[in-house]
Amino acid sequence: RYDLVARARRDLAAGETLAIAARHQIEPLDHLLMPARPLGSGAPAPYYLMDGRTLRAPVAAGEIVTCDAVAFDTASTLHRLRREQDDVFLADTGVKVSSLCYGTMSFGGDADEAASAALYARCRDAGINFFDAANVYVGGRSEEILGALTHGHRDAVVIATKAYFPMSDDPNARGASRRHLTHSVRDSLRRLQTDYIDLLYIHRFDDRTDLAQTLRALDDLVRTGQILYTGASNFAAWQVAKALGVSALNQWTAFTALQPMYNLLKRQAEVEILPLAHSEPLAATPYPPPAGGILPGQYLAGDADDAAGPNHTTRQPVSDTPRSAPN
Repeated sequence: RYDLVARARRDLAAGETLAIAARHQIEPLDHLLMPARPLGSGAPAPYYLMDGRTLRAPVAAGEIVTCDAVAFDTASTLHRLRREQDDVFLADTGVKVSSLCYGTMSFGGDADEAASAALYARCRDAGINFFDAANVYVGGRSEEILGALTHGHRDAVVIATKAYFPMSDDPNARGASRRHLTHSVRDSLRRLQTDYIDLLYIHRFDDRTDLAQTLRALDDLVRTGQILYTGASNFAAWQVAKALGVSALNQWTAFTALQPMYNLLKRQAEVEILPLAHSEPLAATPYPPPAGGILPGQYLAGDADDAAGPNHTTRQPVSDTPRSAPN
């Protein structure tokens, strides 16, 4: 993690314009805020909230604002800073991924095919190679669109998806049983138009299925090459620790990554999940950075709309969690 302003001070001459590509900062709170004022204005500098793509204003699109000696063009997004962003290793796998992972839950839902293609192209232009999906997102439609978009350059991207939640009224089409995981992976491979999944998360802990059966099923899927790495989403720390112990005892493939809920409004993961990930080590891909639209101010109303400028909207935001399931 690094401070956008500090990075800009190193990279830019005073007064040079830059397309904003603000990264979500997890800690502390003031990393999400930066002082800004219109050029030539003698007014005290207010603070503006960064939402991960652009500057949340009260500034008009295209207006130049300054942060100390550095000028920023608020009309553009995802340009120079992202090109300089370092890729990171996915835990100790030796696989490098972009430090930003793009979640595709909106594909096929809030974003139609054209909008999804535009979002995907923007990510790829920005250097992002890590994409997160789930079989339950839009009933599988999200995976279908992602598969179509990655077709022809599949090996250039790293795809994570998830399995657990119901996919039909069939009582066996849910959970982390060997049966459901086997069928889920088969169906995800078809929708994604690929013969392997880079990272498969168990979408939540299954308290009705023997954990050893789940982990053995994942190990078999790795051994057959259908998935390469495994992970846990929405697990408690003790559940992850138990799974790691069972895998180690039986010399099965162990979890590589965790996906906890973690943002400035929900920091519980700092207590046990993130220390556990650091200790093992495990990759951590937290969701949702904007806290379901709360941090960017998408639920503000009345006078807040006017203060937020013409680019602000208070419509129902694209949710970071499915209506029928956690992320």
